[in-house]
Amino acid sequence: VISEYLPETRTVFAEVAESHQSPISYAQDEWTVGAIRSTVDHLSVDLERNGEHYSIESELVGEYQISNIRGVLEACRRLDGILNIPKSAVIQGFAKVVTNTGLK
Repeated sequence: VISEYLPETRTVFAEVAESHQSPISYAQDEWTVGAIRSTVDHLSVDLERNGEHYSIESELVGEYQISNIRGVLEACRRLDGILNIPKSAVIQGFAKVVTNTGLK
């Protein structure tokens, strides 16, 4: 899963995936970002993919977090059927990411 790419890097990602006979998924192409609300210590973002909607609340802030969130959502989607990760667990994980990991 590639969270974000530039036109010149997408080709490189695709070539490496093909050389390893690995599937590839570009989260920025899969997940549409809706409303974004941000304060100094909180980020809220709405995302959608094929009618599936997520309203994510995160303790991590910064515009780059949106790419990280899309990447996690896409990874969870790709792992569906291999790992059972409930939507509620994903939402709670983002809401408590600083508390649970110490990241800032």
